Amino acid sequence: MRNLKDCRRQADLSSWSDPEGGGAYSRAGIFCPGKEGGSEMEGTFGIHGKDIIMEDHVHVSSNTGETSYQIKFLDDPDTGMMIKKVIYKKGGMLQRHTHHCAHGLYILNGVLHTTIGDFEPGSFVWFKEGDTMVHGAKDGDVEALFITNKPFDIQYLDR
Repeated sequence: MRNLKDCRRQADLSSWSDPEGGGAYSRAGIFCPGKEGGSEMEGTFGIHGKDIIMEDHVHVSSNTGETSYQIKFLDDPDTGMMIKKVIYKKGGMLQRHTHHCAHGLYILNGVLHTTIGDFEPGSFVWFKEGDTMVHGAKDGDVEALFITNKPFDIQYLDR
């Protein structure tokens, strides 16, 4: 099994485009050296938590300028389903937006503020496709597992 210690950061990739246009990702959000410069993790794989350094995965939104930390674990080419870990920084609220996919967040740490309420660690919130929403970290950092049902996109409504 390969691990992140042997891999380059997702910002070094060019094979999967970011819907916000701010970078690229591999299927697993990481890129490992292999034949002729590298190969994506595919099939069955595991990533040890001790090997994940979120600070190495900075994401700056090209739409809002907000900084978060994101590492994509899975971007399924057959269904478009995506799973990533995200840390919204204190005060990092995503303005009113919608998606062409449904998505959910499982809260690991902090309190996620949303249009449907506040969610503490251990909580799960699901937004259906097309819902108008606001969510993020108001009073402190929020760490969450972010899951989509098909390819991720975002449309900000207050522009």
